[in-house]
Amino acid sequence: MEQLEKELRYKIVKILNILVWGCITLDVAFFVGFYLTDTLGTTVPRYVLKYLCLPFCVNMATYLVTKHINKSTKITHDTKNLACSLGLCTLGGSMGIFHSYYTPLWCIPCLTLFFCTVFHSKKIHQIMLAYNYILVVMATLYSCLSYPSRIDFHIQTCVVVLGITFLSNLVALELEKYQFKVGRLTKTSMENEEKYRKRLETDLLTGVHSREYMQEIFNNTFGISDSSSPVGIAMLDLDDFKKINDKYGHDNGDVVLKKLGSLLNEYSSEYFHAGRFGGEEFVVIFHGEPQSEYSEILNSIRQTFSEINFDFMDEHVTFSAGIIACNSSISYETAFHLADQALYKSKNEGKNRITVMTLS
Repeated sequence: MEQLEKELRYKIVKILNILVWGCITLDVAFFVGFYLTDTLGTTVPRYVLKYLCLPFCVNMATYLVTKHINKSTKITHDTKNLACSLGLCTLGGSMGIFHSYYTPLWCIPCLTLFFCTVFHSKKIHQIMLAYNYILVVMATLYSCLSYPSRIDFHIQTCVVVLGITFLSNLVALELEKYQFKVGRLTKTSMENEEKYRKRLETDLLTGVHSREYMQEIFNNTFGISDSSSPVGIAMLDLDDFKKINDKYGHDNGDVVLKKLGSLLNEYSSEYFHAGRFGGEEFVVIFHGEPQSEYSEILNSIRQTFSEINFDFMDEHVTFSAGIIACNSSISYETAFHLADQALYKSKNEGKNRITVMTLS
């Protein structure tokens, strides 16, 4: 959210810069037009000071202060948001005050109140409402002093603009509440989506990837494998796991499964993906590393796991594995079938070992 607000403030500062030079250009054009038609209504020096220099100085000061505040690293994000809101409002207010243009005063309060709803700050909203009231009153007083013969019109206009500003405030508050509810619903939806995604991608018991997600990884790696991008798949199976469940109970059997899952996750990287295939079977997908290291990594895991002590039994638990190293594309079914054959070869040759098969 802070990054989005930062980008928005950067754009506002650029808009302020454009408005400053746009206003002075418009003011100069009016001056030239009035001068040529002899309708200035006052002396040239007085007109230049009142309608050119003074508003330009206010507008430029507003732009520079807003820009400085947004560049500062010592000022909070809320203060920067407030500065941008006040900056936009000040430029609109200066047009109404110095030129007695009531059109901006009809629009600027509404626009700025609606605008500051994007910052979702009640404090900023209250300050902007008060500031808009002040600008409207200042413009009215200035107009009354400049054109005393039309005081009734200026007061009537002031009342109307204040009323519109008040109504705009109510609408803006409701809009902010609506935005807040939509944002909360969106956040909740995204959180639920992320939670469900993780549940689909992760085996809840062991913490490794689910079988379905491993198939997705397989399709993204084995489908593009070649000699320059070797891949490998390993099937792991806990040795005599049924005896552990029968003798020590399924809860303790789950402890063993969780421990192996935790150990496999310690090796997890962009080149090593581990998942649970089902029951006491696990699958590992390698890619991007030399194939000679596949068996070394798995042997390291096997050795570490075989040395783990479990509180509920005296003997150690081991696993057997079969690895298929590939240098060409291979189907999902074929790869798992061959890895399963290598696994059973390890089982038949005494368990607690790894069998490696290489496919060219």
